Amino acid sequence: MEHQGTRVLTCLLADDGVFPNNALLPLIVYKHVLEDVGDRAIEFARRFAERGWSDRWRDGLYPVHHYHSTAHEVWGFASGMARIQFGGPRGVFLELEAGDAVIIPAGVSHMNETNSSDLLVVGAYPDGCFPDILSPEEGDFDGNDSEDDDRIASIERIAALEVPEKDPLFGSRGLMRQLWKKAR
Repeated sequence: MEHQGTRVLTCLLADDGVFPNNALLPLIVYKHVLEDVGDRAIEFARRFAERGWSDRWRDGLYPVHHYHSTAHEVWGFASGMARIQFGGPRGVFLELEAGDAVIIPAGVSHMNETNSSDLLVVGAYPDGCFPDILSPEEGDFDGNDSEDDDRIASIERIAALEVPEKDPLFGSRGLMRQLWKKAR
């Protein structure tokens, strides 16, 4: 698919029994969305902020499967490249590089498998959202009876999140609102 001259990839990732993922809201990848700009980190941060997504961090990416139940997330690749697995250990791998952006729905597991030494990612969340970090691999769900309650609570938080008003790259003209129509 293409949107405003940018190649777009989408992927729906269903619950795998460990990670809830998000069978209603697809992962959205804008390939080479920022090509001819001076400082991609500044431009990603500017676009995100103008569209109501707070610029929260600039860094690399976690090398452990995790997800957020309280916020959607966007990444803008300012430099370098990374091979990311989405959807948990049985999920899909995507190679993302400078100029790419990815919008990750709440619940979708993500993990950095490998990256170049010059990787710099700008990350943001919809204004007013504060991400938790949940990882069964890191002991957030430890196999006891409360694990089911914790998992159910995280799935309920994910379902309760609103679709942000604006796509973090293209605002009201972006694909996110169209692709993220919730079926409740």
